[in-house]
Amino acid sequence: MTTAPTNTSTESPEPTKLAWYQSAGALSAISCGLLWAALPPLSLWPLAWFAPLGWLQLIRREQALTRRDYVILWLTGVVYWSVLLYGLTLAHWGNYFGLALLACYLAAYTPLFVGIARVATHHLRVPLLITAPVVWVAFEYARAYVFTGFSLGLLGHTQVLQTTLLQISDFLGAYGVSILVMFTAACLLCALPYRDNKWSWKYLGFAGIAIGLTYLYGVYQLQNGSSLSPEKALKVALIQGNMDVQFDSDQERALRRNREAYAWHHAKSIEMCRLNPDVQLVVWPESMFTGAFEGYVPDLIVKKTSEQHSPDSLRYAQELFSLKCREVTADINSATQNRTKGSDIAFIAGDETTVLRGEQFDRYNSALLVAPDGKLTDRYYKMHPVMFGEYIPFGEQIPILYQLSPMGRGLTPGEQAKSFEVAGFRLSPSVCFESTVPQLIRRQIKSLDREGQSPDILVNLTNDGWFWGSTILDLHFHCSVFRAIENRKPMIIAANTGFSAHIDANGYILAKGPRHESAAIIAAVQPDPRNSVYQVIGDWPVFICLLATLAAAGYGLYLPRRQRSQ
Repeated sequence: MTTAPTNTSTESPEPTKLAWYQSAGALSAISCGLLWAALPPLSLWPLAWFAPLGWLQLIRREQALTRRDYVILWLTGVVYWSVLLYGLTLAHWGNYFGLALLACYLAAYTPLFVGIARVATHHLRVPLLITAPVVWVAFEYARAYVFTGFSLGLLGHTQVLQTTLLQISDFLGAYGVSILVMFTAACLLCALPYRDNKWSWKYLGFAGIAIGLTYLYGVYQLQNGSSLSPEKALKVALIQGNMDVQFDSDQERALRRNREAYAWHHAKSIEMCRLNPDVQLVVWPESMFTGAFEGYVPDLIVKKTSEQHSPDSLRYAQELFSLKCREVTADINSATQNRTKGSDIAFIAGDETTVLRGEQFDRYNSALLVAPDGKLTDRYYKMHPVMFGEYIPFGEQIPILYQLSPMGRGLTPGEQAKSFEVAGFRLSPSVCFESTVPQLIRRQIKSLDREGQSPDILVNLTNDGWFWGSTILDLHFHCSVFRAIENRKPMIIAANTGFSAHIDANGYILAKGPRHESAAIIAAVQPDPRNSVYQVIGDWPVFICLLATLAAAGYGLYLPRRQRSQ
């Protein structure tokens, strides 16, 4: 089986006049367009199985691609990512610069994919059926790490509602679905008539076997995970506010918005606990606990004081925050008298924690656990800062970059995972885009396992008000479905502007809040006793794909020297 040209072992250097629809620009535009349509807002998921065909045809082509062709591949990628991620710009004009840099970076993977896959196919004689999925998923894996990682919009994410096929993610992660889709597309291309070759039905058979085996595995896993005990469940109220992020030069107006958001979440929590007396936990989204009765009241930890900070003012700030915690928990616990003994309500909220160390201070994006008695019992500091949202690449080396951003100096990353204990259940918190990073969530669970604090439930607090109801909400939400399956842990999400949700360990979306509206979800969350292969082996199979891709890239760099020497 080979998809490389049969008449020569190297690419043909002779220029051949091609029709416009065979050009690199046309074929890449077709692939970009189909892939965009397969993702939100259109979500035409069947198109994803055909989207790679344009790029794959460029890989299969015997005629060598020119430097201009690779530039065009990059430019079409820039347009694709700019359109797909446009929602990142809505909160502040400065984010246009971030989007431009991000799109230019992400677009570089397209010409790299085509170029390295051509080396493997034409010079190393590796069949396209192997080359395409290996190189593609290697770059999906690479962008999960470069610049701390950006894993929105993977090829496999297009199939987020095909729950049976998604079950392979507990073995290979979301990358497994990307491999399946790319392998199938390669089979379709190889099956088509090409030059002197007629239809080759065996390739359609290969695709059918791969999809069939994946489907059977999915059916097995879904049946295996359908016998959970309904008696053991944590009753949770997920509160979804609807406040778009705005950067206001009027500080008083900004404080008023914070107070209003705090007051709405406070009142909605009381209402939901009154209507649902068996609730055991209330969860607020990221950043929604910052406001209060005196405006901005963040969590404060004093490690070391200095002359510029009055001890009395620091003590007052800490007491004010403690009062805020006691106020909310007291109100939600007194919302109803029909509670059984020992069923008091705990509270998880997203806030900013400032740690004062003399003249220096660190700011953390944090998730806080408040016990039913109002005592703040644990904190989780966000470990994965968002590129261009919470840090700027090279910002420490070029401080002027932070002056172009509304976020100022940026946030300090946390260093360890946490396990919040609530009513006999353990919850592993993550904040915002941390749910988009597969290796981070897996590592957090593994570290908690080693400490004897294995979590039962994943909980994500996010403020997606940055995106004003755009499709970034969908792309973010898709990642959470995969995190649940990969780790066989149910996930609950409290999201400002949406989507709050309850997702079980099979990836079924049991409840989902509306887009860009206020809401509340009551979820009975059941732990899943299964373990996943992905938890054991992690991304090693995909890392091997990356090594193979780097080896092919190295050979490609070596080729010109070899040809010159000959």
